[in-house]
Amino acid sequence: GWLSAAYISKLLDLQKNQNYSVKVVESPDIPTIGIGEATIPTIIEIFQFLDISEDKWMRKCDATFKLGTRFENWYEGKEAFWHPNARKFFQKSDHSKLIFEWLEYSFSGGTSSFESCFEAIISSCLQNKSPKLESDIQYSSKLEYAYHFDSRKFADFFQSHCLELGVTLISDTVQEVCLDENGYISHLNCAHHCITGDFFIDCTGFKGLLINQALQEPFISYSDYLLCNSAVVAADSLETNDKFNFQNREIRPYTNSKALSSGWMWNIPLVSKTSYGYVYSNHCISKEEAEKEFISELPSSVTQSPRHISMRVGRTKRPWVKNCLSVGLSSGFIEPLESTGIFIIEYALYYLRYFFPDKNHNPKISEQYNDVMRKEYEEILDFVTMHYVLSKRENSEFWKHYKFSASYPSSLSDKLERWTVRWPNSPN
Repeated sequence: GWLSAAYISKLLDLQKNQNYSVKVVESPDIPTIGIGEATIPTIIEIFQFLDISEDKWMRKCDATFKLGTRFENWYEGKEAFWHPNARKFFQKSDHSKLIFEWLEYSFSGGTSSFESCFEAIISSCLQNKSPKLESDIQYSSKLEYAYHFDSRKFADFFQSHCLELGVTLISDTVQEVCLDENGYISHLNCAHHCITGDFFIDCTGFKGLLINQALQEPFISYSDYLLCNSAVVAADSLETNDKFNFQNREIRPYTNSKALSSGWMWNIPLVSKTSYGYVYSNHCISKEEAEKEFISELPSSVTQSPRHISMRVGRTKRPWVKNCLSVGLSSGFIEPLESTGIFIIEYALYYLRYFFPDKNHNPKISEQYNDVMRKEYEEILDFVTMHYVLSKRENSEFWKHYKFSASYPSSLSDKLERWTVRWPNSPN
């Protein structure tokens, strides 16, 4: 919610423009879930748009750099593979023919994997090296990077930032969403306030209090394709006299994703702690069994009691209905395997910038926005599902499902068939 408020405040130039006001209703009864959050490089564009110092926010949010993701034990016979941050690498004209050069090398008897094309990134990960030099300017480096950060501290940082911009914080709990005769939201009845507005942004998480409950917009589940719907999380704190973990293994500049019996486990390194989480399917393993397996994978330094989280996987059919826009978990969620949670918020706010509503809330604007978001959710669904269906694992009910009986989105089936004859980034 606070990231959305910061973006809109910047968009409206709130400090200079007195014609608008931005209010955030935050319930004191609903705590922020403080876990390690991983991102992809596009998040840099948000910080640059908001004119926020990289050094300042990273220090406040316990943030570390992320050069990519290491997938451990996802494929039988291979210990790990990497997904490096290389979007800009491929956009450079001198690298556009890289795939053909690698294929020619492979057909000539070469044995190095395609990962070897990104040796600088992977080598930096394995040596726990930062992507940046001390002389690099903010948000700039020869190696493309993203971040890990503490989600609670991130929310706190943006709350302070928004208050400086002139955003009004209303500490209260929404009890009723009231509609006018045309079905638009007219006001929110809270425990201690009645809040009116012209445009409402639903950041109420999986509840979808405004978009799904009040406006009754349907939710499209992706459970037919993605089995994981739960998580159990914990963290360990680093020694106070060893802030950057030099005595142990140093801070890793990557997220580690390890396949387990009924899902996968993340390892996200922060400055003062490491965040762990087991994302699993409760159709394949019980809550108690998942916690037991999770604890068996944790280092002895973790003394925190695990917490359990339920996930609603899918998307709201239309994230923008009348004068309400859902952003974040209320709009949709495709499990955290490829760090797309924050990205989809970035994407939603970026396109709100171009489809900002007029005074009359012309439905043609929201229709076009909804179409853009639908396509992006479907693209991410294909991308994440692909990790499971291409795995060769079959050592549990979960993995056997994906290997032998899983349903694919039709768009993914088309892509997989096309990629047997054309490389994935081909325009045709």
